[in-house]
Amino acid sequence: MGTFNAMSARSLQYYLMAKHWASDLEFFKVETSFFKHLIDRYFTKVAEFSGVENLRKIMQKIQCLQDDELLLREALAKQIRQLELMADDFVPENIDRLKGKQIELEGLIANLLEEFRQVKKELFTLIETVMREDEHHIWPIKTIRHLN
Repeated sequence: MGTFNAMSARSLQYYLMAKHWASDLEFFKVETSFFKHLIDRYFTKVAEFSGVENLRKIMQKIQCLQDDELLLREALAKQIRQLELMADDFVPENIDRLKGKQIELEGLIANLLEEFRQVKKELFTLIETVMREDEHHIWPIKTIRHLN
């Protein structure tokens, strides 16, 4: 990629913001993957205490967010590529077009992350309930007889 000196300050700011959002989306991807593995691993216990329906709803929400993230990642990659082409002087700088796309991306990123916060709250509340129930649950104690 060429130098950013040829870019306007606004285009450079858009580029830096877009790269930051790409980093946020990468962390989102890691976090949602972790949550899905967590739910998969403890599905039985969570479903036992909170009900399968609650868990199913959270899993569906996570999947929808992952689908939205994929589309957003593609749109963001196009914006970054456009900014890089401008930095290399392959395409002329079009601030108005960039501004419109940047505003759209900012809104989509903000909505995705806000929805994800809500889903995480639901998941954490569900897991906290399971943990409290598990603390009060009396599990059968197995006795071992030693033969002499």
